[in-house]
Amino acid sequence: MINIIYFNQKRISYHDSGKGFPVVLLHGYLESALVWEKFSVLLSSHFRVISIDLPGHGNSETAGSIHTMEFLADAVNHVLESVFIDKCFIAGHSLGGYVVLALFEKYKHKFIGLCLFHSNPWNDTAEKIEKRNREKDLVNNGKLVAIANINIPLAFADKNKEKFREEIRRCISIALRNEANGVIAMLEGMKLRKDQTKLLSNIDKPVLLILGRYDNYMPFTKALGIKDLSGQIELLVLENSGHMGFIEEKAKSIAGITAFIGKIMLDKRPVLKIKY
Repeated sequence: MINIIYFNQKRISYHDSGKGFPVVLLHGYLESALVWEKFSVLLSSHFRVISIDLPGHGNSETAGSIHTMEFLADAVNHVLESVFIDKCFIAGHSLGGYVVLALFEKYKHKFIGLCLFHSNPWNDTAEKIEKRNREKDLVNNGKLVAIANINIPLAFADKNKEKFREEIRRCISIALRNEANGVIAMLEGMKLRKDQTKLLSNIDKPVLLILGRYDNYMPFTKALGIKDLSGQIELLVLENSGHMGFIEEKAKSIAGITAFIGKIMLDKRPVLKIKY
């Protein structure tokens, strides 16, 4: 079910399905809650699943020229308060993971655990900031389609691009529905985000780190080092995925998240068995 609430007088859209313990899904840059659609349907067999359109993406309105990670965290928390969620498990894909860490820093009491799904605690390098500035210029010149046509296929493992050709087209379509101002505000916010390595090193809640071996955006060997930051971090490697494991290896991702939450809650709920 699609729902609308208002935060700072701006519309926030979210999807709410299933019953049971709440699991919150936060999408990445150029995405919206729609990217989780098939994933959410399966996950909602065990949990109440809430997927949120972050401000400026999907059906959520842009709120200013810069969407800092802290502002996005406040927006997510407002959704959680609106649906009376006191405790939950929150997973963030890529940019969504940056938001999860900002949310944890401000609202740790909401979490039983978290998932960094193809995400990391690092701030932007000078090279990355330069790339975001180039993308900002393209968006300002009405060329969001050029960014989507480059970035989204690159998010899939090279060997999977033909297999997931229709999913790539769908993700490009989702990207092109986003507000240009919202994309720019998100780029500006990512440029300004702080390094959260210390927070992750000292974290006192269970963390599931999901990595794709063929991720073109997060080099696998470097990303493996995140696991060593804390004994609270459990690693799940998707051996046949790039940066979109919730699509490329949906069954393994859902099974991993389900088992991880079950372990936190000390229950024995069965792992979902999914056929493609």
